[in-house]
Amino acid sequence: MNRAAAVAGTWYPGSPGALGREIDAYVSDAEAPPRGVVSAIIAPHAGLMFSGPVGAYAYKAAAASTPFDAAVLVGPSHFVAFDGVALYPDGAFETPLGPVRIDAELGDAIRAACDVVHPFHAAHRREHSLEMQLPFLKRLLPDVPIVPLLMGFQVRATIVSLADALGSVLPSRRLLAERSRLWNVWQKGRRDGLNGNFVREKALAMGLVDYKICSLDGVWTGMVFAVKKARG
Repeated sequence: MNRAAAVAGTWYPGSPGALGREIDAYVSDAEAPPRGVVSAIIAPHAGLMFSGPVGAYAYKAAAASTPFDAAVLVGPSHFVAFDGVALYPDGAFETPLGPVRIDAELGDAIRAACDVVHPFHAAHRREHSLEMQLPFLKRLLPDVPIVPLLMGFQVRATIVSLADALGSVLPSRRLLAERSRLWNVWQKGRRDGLNGNFVREKALAMGLVDYKICSLDGVWTGMVFAVKKARG
């Protein structure tokens, strides 16, 4: 069963011509990527007019490091709350540039290696975090299939379990892993103790590390986290 595009025409152009031109413009403006092998990227998932320049740089670097057997997409669930990781197991994700095929065999291998990964179509229906990656993939890596994975509650046990499974399954293939950043946003001047120190303390306990904090506007502050890499 194919997944229909949820935000085409709103978060990015809904016609093939307009979408292709916008992606091409962002890619053209992106600096030449560094040399070397790209195995994973962290890319944004905001509307294309906001995230396009950064996404273009990430996917331009990936495209220069081809070929890939598949792209494993891991993003947060914004609309459906659940434990574990939701796999869209087969079919394709529809886009204005054409369908992006799902690597069902690789998805099954990841599922077999990780007991927190389960098929869950409904979690993907409205979600934009993975969909926002597809215009770049379809334009720059058009023949590369995907494995769509959405993380529900982002707790340490789930993060570690998925990371271990990907680490055991992926090295045997030439893969691109795309991961979205974890943002935490709160109102300034709160009196209940919710501030940057509180958020950082809780995140560090989950194995995350902050690498950016910023004032979004006069009301909101945000902090960006990534999974802390263990020292070998």
